[in-house]
This record gives sequence, structure tokens and C-alpha cells, in this order.
Amino acid sequence: MSVLKFLYAGSASLLIFLSLSTPALAESSLLVAQAQVQPSQESQEEASQIEVSDQELEKFATVIQQLRSIRMESRDEMSQALEEIGLSPELFREILQAKQNPEAESDASEEELQKFDSATEELAQIQKETQSDMKEAVESQGLKVSRFQQILSAVREQPDLQQQVQQIIENSKQ
Repeated sequence: MSVLKFLYAGSASLLIFLSLSTPALAESSLLVAQAQVQPSQESQEEASQIEVSDQELEKFATVIQQLRSIRMESRDEMSQALEEIGLSPELFREILQAKQNPEAESDASEEELQKFDSATEELAQIQKETQSDMKEAVESQGLKVSRFQQILSAVREQPDLQQQVQQIIENSKQ
């Protein structure tokens, strides 16, 4: 996966995890996390003007790698939780979409709906832990979440910064 694709997917997840605080909102984040975050024209202009030091870029790249691991671990935990409850990820998404969109249909049985309710509680707990882990990863590198988001915007909009981050990540793997 390219760094830019990870940044889009990972940052959507990070923004959702860092901004969600209630289980009701958390259950809907599974769908939202899959959507790509499209920056506005105004935020694109701001991002192209953000100055990022080499030291901040190093910290940012380290955080990106940590977030990738956290995200993969969280996804595995969620899959395992659904499996233990006896609900496939596909059926979970189908029921979630049906609950959020009255036009969407679900053929879920009463038992599956009960499993869905149990799963949403379990997934909300996993997301809460993931949110905490992600925030901790950002802060452990001496960055504030708001600064991390600014750097993320700048990296998305400035190809030279993208290249620098990619190079830092590649060099750290050697």
C-alpha cells in the first residue's frame, strides 16, 4: 500500500477515532471510516502553506508507521470479536446500513439482530481502546493531535513532503 493511500485511509480512521466519544457514534464509524476524506479547497490552500520541519516530518513518519500497526491490530480484533459473536463482517455491515438508511434492506433474523447489538457494544469498546492507542502514538512522538492533522494535510497537498515521508519510512525499514 502506498504511503498516500495509507494516509487517506489511516487519517480517515484517525480523525474518526479521535473525534468519536459515544458508542452510538462509534457504531456508525465503520462505514464512515471506509469513505475517503476529501479536503476542501480552503483546507488545500492552507495545507500548501504549512511549514513542516525535518524533525516534525521524522516524528510524523514514525507515527504513521505506529498507526498502521494499531489500525491492523484493531481490524483483527474487530474481526475476531464478530467471529466470536457469530456474525460475519458482511452481515454486520448490511444490518448497520439498514439501520442507518431506511431504504436499505436487510434479511437479518431476530437472532442476528441481537448478535448485531452485542457486536456494536464490543466494537465500540475496541474503537475506544484504538482511539486511545492512536492518540497515545501521536503524543508519544511529542506531537499534538492538531499539529499531526496539520502535517497530514500538508503531506497530502505537497508532493515533496509526501516523497520525504515515504523516504523516511523506507529508510526506517532497512
